[in-house]
Amino acid sequence: MPTEVVKVGEYINEEHFMDAVMDGYFYECVYDSERLDVSFELYIIDSDVPLFKRPLDNHWWQTGFKWGRVLKC
Repeated sequence: MPTEVVKVGEYINEEHFMDAVMDGYFYECVYDSERLDVSFELYIIDSDVPLFKRPLDNHWWQTGFKWGRVLKC
């Protein structure tokens, strides 16, 4: 099913490792003292109405999804 996705993350780069099963890199999240105040809104181009919003909060990682939306490319 088509999905609109937004991801915002803050990671530590020094201690990454390769996982053979997942075939990719993994990173540590930042310490609580380094987290950021994050918010976002996802808009379709030429629209004033957001598909979804995430309110301002203190995070190291935030996501948002809108299931079943198909964009004309």
